[in-house]
Amino acid sequence: MIKIAEIISIGQELVLGEIIDTNGAYLAEKFTRVGIEVRYHTRVGDYKSDLTEALKIAVKRANLILCSGGLGPTEDDITRQVIAEFCNLPLILNEEALAQIEAIFRERNLKMPENNRIQAMIPEGATIIPNKSGTAAGFCLAYRGIEIIALPGVPSEMKKMFEKLVYPELQSRSKNIIVKKLLNCFGISESALGQKIAHLMDTERNPFVGTRVRCGIISVRIQAKSRTKEEALSLISDTEKEIRSLLGTFIFGEGEERLEDVIFSKLAEKKMTLSTAESCTGGLIAHKLTNVSGISEYFLEGIVSYSNEAKIKLLHVPEELIVTYGAVSPQVAESMATGVRSLSGSDLSIGVTGIAGPTGGTAEKPVGLVYIAVSTLEKLQTEKFLFRGSREEIKERAANSALNILRLLLSTATGKKVSKNIYTCPCPGSGAKDMPSKEKIIT
Repeated sequence: MIKIAEIISIGQELVLGEIIDTNGAYLAEKFTRVGIEVRYHTRVGDYKSDLTEALKIAVKRANLILCSGGLGPTEDDITRQVIAEFCNLPLILNEEALAQIEAIFRERNLKMPENNRIQAMIPEGATIIPNKSGTAAGFCLAYRGIEIIALPGVPSEMKKMFEKLVYPELQSRSKNIIVKKLLNCFGISESALGQKIAHLMDTERNPFVGTRVRCGIISVRIQAKSRTKEEALSLISDTEKEIRSLLGTFIFGEGEERLEDVIFSKLAEKKMTLSTAESCTGGLIAHKLTNVSGISEYFLEGIVSYSNEAKIKLLHVPEELIVTYGAVSPQVAESMATGVRSLSGSDLSIGVTGIAGPTGGTAEKPVGLVYIAVSTLEKLQTEKFLFRGSREEIKERAANSALNILRLLLSTATGKKVSKNIYTCPCPGSGAKDMPSKEKIIT
């Protein structure tokens, strides 16, 4: 029988959004590893009627239910009482659990409050899951062929109990495993990508293919179920080849690989150097790059020229360009890119200018308008974008877009350094053809 799991996270703080349910994500990932399909996540507050209703629904659609939270000593900790009542079982005192709780208080030179005894009460016939780190014991029981597990909500305690006692048991019973692989994409919309791989996204297909999106980065998830890891990987391999042939250069990496990681690898491979000049992104591109260990060998310099004065003073952007075209223009983006490349002596450079909002936009230049220029010794490439979202989202999308342009350029670069500028003042114009004929060193 296929194991279908439902995770019920209990606590008013979760329902009200005061804290994030990290337990649910952790448990889902662990269940998936042993071939258990997590199809439902439920959050309920500290109300007996709500948790009872959640259990009624869960037993109709899942054969493994894990409840996290509500095992404390206070009146609003209702999980053990509700599960016992739902299963028509009395709560009984577990001496092992009580001894553990008493030992914790003795170690702290404290007298155990009477209300902590409730934490040693578990439904009759249930198996205790000891808590070596706290006072909330867990338990598991069978109800009409359905397995119900209760663990405390404190993440550190729950994880230790699950890892040591629950997970090994699930592993020993597992007949299937689920293996996942992520292919990370950029430069294509979710709808356009979905059309290309729609025939692979049948929910009954093995491997199953799905997507997730964040700030323009689309991760294609290939998830295979099989008896062995080798069989699952074989299933994934065939589907991966087809997806790669359909999506081509939109795919930039796998798993947790980021655009900045790819840039680092390609810079190292080509033995090329990079510099950045940022306005609307406020140093975010440089921040992403410097999050990669070892990047200092290839990332030479990053300048945040947020004001017009800084663009003129630091990057030598001609004032007439700003007056004529505006700070947010392809001409200024190009001058920023060529300026920082000249100053740093890098092989490649990026210039970014735009309007992150929420104010500052006009009909001609709306919020979200961004120009990104990439300068090399051989070419000057500029692209126009119009992003939507909050200020932070626009900055993130612009930074990722800049890195993606650089990624695609590096993919075709020979890596051979033709020459190196030694002049310190960039061209007065906006294009590569206007660059002054300064002395160059052939390397």
